[in-house]
Amino acid sequence: MNSHQSDDESARPEADAAGFEAAAARLLPEGARLDPVVGARRVARATFGDEQWAVRRWRPEAHPGFVRDALTAIHAAGIEVVPVPHVPVVSEPVVEIAGARYDAQTWLPRRPLNRYGGLLAPDGESINLPLHQTTPTDEIITAGVAAIARCHLASASVAARPDAPPKSLALVIDGARHRWRERRPRLGAIAADITEIRRWLRCGTRILPAASDLLGADAEAVNDTSIVAHGDLWPAHLLVGPDGVTLTGIIDWEYARAGSPLVDLAAFATHISGWSAARAELILGAYREIAPLSPGQRRLLPAVAALGLLDEVGWLLELGFMDDRLHDDRALSFVRAGMKNLLSSLETLTAVLVPEPKPARGGWRPGPRRGTRTSTSRGPGEGRAESPRPSRPRRRGAG
Repeated sequence: MNSHQSDDESARPEADAAGFEAAAARLLPEGARLDPVVGARRVARATFGDEQWAVRRWRPEAHPGFVRDALTAIHAAGIEVVPVPHVPVVSEPVVEIAGARYDAQTWLPRRPLNRYGGLLAPDGESINLPLHQTTPTDEIITAGVAAIARCHLASASVAARPDAPPKSLALVIDGARHRWRERRPRLGAIAADITEIRRWLRCGTRILPAASDLLGADAEAVNDTSIVAHGDLWPAHLLVGPDGVTLTGIIDWEYARAGSPLVDLAAFATHISGWSAARAELILGAYREIAPLSPGQRRLLPAVAALGLLDEVGWLLELGFMDDRLHDDRALSFVRAGMKNLLSSLETLTAVLVPEPKPARGGWRPGPRRGTRTSTSRGPGEGRAESPRPSRPRRRGAG
């Protein structure tokens, strides 16, 4: 789950400038120049001659050694859309500065798929949002799914290590339940005034039991940790060429864990654009052309996607309606628009997982009143009484 911050602090590696400088001095050639990355407080760009690197400050809960091994295995398989971990000459590949860990990776030229960036939450983390629902995305989604399938195959040996950090679907649903229990009372307290919160609450009360039942019925799929999942795929993490549709990079692997391919496929189905049955089939088909996917896994895609959306929408609702620090921030309108996009997909998935009961057929229905004639047609007014047709007066002299 991502958090986010205000944009006027994002034009430099602000609070950690000294840490980035110290890390670059230990990891990179002497004289490397550091530049800020707008909207990315945890990354700075370093340049030395013709070479460029991304210097990253890792989150406390991240596993940089595991991620570096996964990226190395992926790149060794000939997959060039991921950054390559830098191996320093005189220091460890991951260094600690003032309690924070840093490393360096090759810099991939950044033209993210999203058209708006640099949005940060008050806590300093990037705000990731989907593209507008009308944006054509099928071509880039297909390319991204094919690339991530190859990454999954190439990193399977790293995921199989005994020390690999797990993120099975069982852990996904446990986390979703926990955050739902935390957010529901906070958002419920203001739900009477905000339609979007009421819609989210209705979805959550239906989705969590249904998803639990579906995942609980497939122990093999729910405990699968056979691949290294990116774990946080959004338009901002997909880099494209000048044409806007050629995939050139998949970045920000900080949340990577040993898990199920469904985590990444669900992100492609909902984080890039809105959910649709046709797009889900496109994603499943593109993945199966490269890597295996069991029938049970395919059936679980809507449940996994819905759990992710329940989490993301809840966080954006808190950010957009409860955090006063965003009141005058340009990010607020984007947060609310992106939230509505994701909420629409959440409602669609809720109807897929927990269909509304259909009205009973063939039950008792009131008949016509005495003295009336009823229509024999089976149109929309079936069973409704019609007024008696008045008799026509006979013309004088007739008969």
